[in-house]
Amino acid sequence: MSFLRRIKTSLSADAHGLVDAIEDDALLLKQHLRDAESEVLRKRARVRELEAEQKRLTIERERALREQERARLDVDLAIEQGRDDLSRYALKQVLTQKNLVCCLDARLGQAAGERKDLEAALATQQVALEELRAKVQAFLNDRESGNSALCLAPVTEEQIELELLRRKREMAGTTYVPEPSAEGGPSGG
Repeated sequence: MSFLRRIKTSLSADAHGLVDAIEDDALLLKQHLRDAESEVLRKRARVRELEAEQKRLTIERERALREQERARLDVDLAIEQGRDDLSRYALKQVLTQKNLVCCLDARLGQAAGERKDLEAALATQQVALEELRAKVQAFLNDRESGNSALCLAPVTEEQIELELLRRKREMAGTTYVPEPSAEGGPSGG
């Protein structure tokens, strides 16, 4: 009786271990999906930050251009009146605003480039996220319907070796034709 109890306990433990392994896979998949969603949300937030920064910088640039033009008018007025001291002061303002516009233009260019790169990456990641969602949902549906054994089929060493040979053949650009062997391997008959 003790022997049968041990077998029953062993089978029960194996069954619990299998259920735990399946649940662990599901938890890992769900966590991976959450991480991917989080990354996409982080990138979306960064794109919105860059948009807001570009708007703010554009407004600052327009203001600096207006200030620069006003200072140019002041330079002209001071020169007409023969006031070199005021001309110098106004020229300093013109140059300061000109430098500010150059800095704002540089930052606007950086922000636009970063935003463009981020939007491209985001588009790719959103497609990948949708594919991942579908795969996770399919896995979870299969698991719930009892088809999880199909998803958990291990890859054999022979399958790995065959795939490696196929890839080597593709890389070499040649077609592999096995030679007949004396041991009854692949042959023409």
